Amino acid sequence: MKTVLKICLSVCLFLCAAAPFARAQTPAPKPTPEEWLKTKGMELIDILSVKDAKTRFLKLRKIARQVFHQTELPRLAMGRHWNAMTESQREALRSMFFDYFVVTYGSVSLGFDKVDLNVTDKVPSGRDILLKVSAATSFANGANRPDSGRDAALEMFFALRETPDGYYIRDAKIEGQSVLMFLRSKMDREMQAARSVVDDFLESMRVRINSRYRAAEDLSKADAAKKRAVR
Repeated sequence: MKTVLKICLSVCLFLCAAAPFARAQTPAPKPTPEEWLKTKGMELIDILSVKDAKTRFLKLRKIARQVFHQTELPRLAMGRHWNAMTESQREALRSMFFDYFVVTYGSVSLGFDKVDLNVTDKVPSGRDILLKVSAATSFANGANRPDSGRDAALEMFFALRETPDGYYIRDAKIEGQSVLMFLRSKMDREMQAARSVVDDFLESMRVRINSRYRAAEDLSKADAAKKRAVR
């Protein structure tokens, strides 16, 4: 009997000791599409509202890795030109595509001081989840406001694709303009300017990216110098 009691006690002690560890190892529940989009959407808009261009670029590049598919979006943005590229050219494009995205989409600060996102509708669409979002925004003092001079209410649509551990944004439509279609039109114009020579197209992208990053670095240094002078 004593042996049985010792075994039972040992098992109980083991379970009590293991319980906190088991709880710690339990993965966090997967967010709903609405929860994920509200969190990442707020973060993305906050980053796009950062005044300093260098900081905005760095933060935008980081979140772009989290919310967009790193191989799918470059292919979709290239559209019909993708098939004309060799695998090495595709790899070169993929390696700098999101830097191009950063210096193109993040070139000007949105200037928002506060943003409140609300998902107002959700519609399954094949493998995607379509979410309609209403965003109430207020502008920081000195920020570029719309012509009305008032704070803005934006209507946005997001197409999310589910992954094993979350979601990613396949496309977004903001005030009627698709991010994917905007990028595709930019790629198309860049390709036309390069006379459909892919290597020239890639080189022009490299030049644009480097010049925008250098300009952001110069502005950041100039702002820092002004602040030191004021002190």
